[in-house]
Order: sequence, then structure tokens, then C-alpha cells
Amino acid sequence: MTMRARAVVLALLLGGCASAKTDTYTLSAVPPARQAPAGVPLRPPLEMGEVAIPATIDRNEVVLNAPGDRLDVASTSIWGAPVRQLIRRALSDDLTARLPPGSVLPPGDPGPKAGLRILTVSIDQFGGDTSGHVVLSAAWLLAPSGTPPTGTPRRTRIELNAGAGNVAAVVPTMSRALGVLADRIAASVRR
Repeated sequence: MTMRARAVVLALLLGGCASAKTDTYTLSAVPPARQAPAGVPLRPPLEMGEVAIPATIDRNEVVLNAPGDRLDVASTSIWGAPVRQLIRRALSDDLTARLPPGSVLPPGDPGPKAGLRILTVSIDQFGGDTSGHVVLSAAWLLAPSGTPPTGTPRRTRIELNAGAGNVAAVVPTMSRALGVLADRIAASVRR
């Protein structure tokens, strides 16, 4: 084998061993459709409690629904933190932007807990599919701090079009869906 042929074989072998680039994603707050009302903060204030999510998305990799009851687990597209934490943080930031200043305490804030209301969110379905359709189906309850949530949860279903069925288009649309959820929660707690 010639020296040139050896170099080509070596380049092919090394190229085959190179790993694919991993893209890391997060969920972000999105600006509200209209500015948060100024004035008196909600009393008692809210804190974003735990978020329950389906096991199908509770993983490091971004997951898209695919035809035929399949899941497309994007091994080169991962979440920058546990997706449950990303949802909680984005939703808390979205609510902060939609309610009067001082109405929402950040998760884990060391502020006073007396009189605080905890917002618990349960997500039944959240994600996009390979055709670019994003769905967020969720329920929420408010309860005084230190007491379990009771009563009838409010439910909503949000459907948005990502424009494309790939992770790069679906993830920002998931952030937009959380913003719509925050709009609906904010409207319900202002009453």
C-alpha cells in the first residue's frame, strides 16, 4: 500500500470515529403579548412549585413524537438541565413578566413563606412532533404554602405550529407554549 493510500485510510478511520456535534437546548421566557399591569402586587404572592411531567420527556435528550406511535430521541440534542427544572424556571419567569412586580417569587427564593401561595403544575403532554406541531396540555392549582393542593384544577391545551419538524424549530415553540400557559395562569390568578 502506498503512503498516500495509507493516509486516505487513516483519514477515513479517524473521520468515522469522530462524534457528532451535540446541541444543547434550554427553555426561555417569552415576552407577554401585553405588558404586565403596574400597581399593587398580588397578595399573597405566588411561588412556582413542583412541575409534574410525563416520563417520555423526563430525559436528557430532546424527544419528538414521530408517526406510528414512535418517539424520535435526538441523541445529539440535549437539554442544558433537567427538563423539569427548565420548565419550572421558564414558567416562573413568564409569570413574573405577566403579573405586577412582586407578585411572583423565584423558585427557591429565601423570601418570607408566610402567606405564600404555591402554584403546582401538572403537564400531561408537552413537546413537538416531526411535522412541527407542538402541544402543551397542562393543569394547575394554587394552594397556601404548607398545605397540599386541593380543589378542581384548571386545565388547558395549547397547540402551536413550529414551522418545521426539527429540534431547532420545536424547542423555541415549546418556550412560546409555556408563555401562552403563563398568560392563562396569570389571567386566572388576577380574578
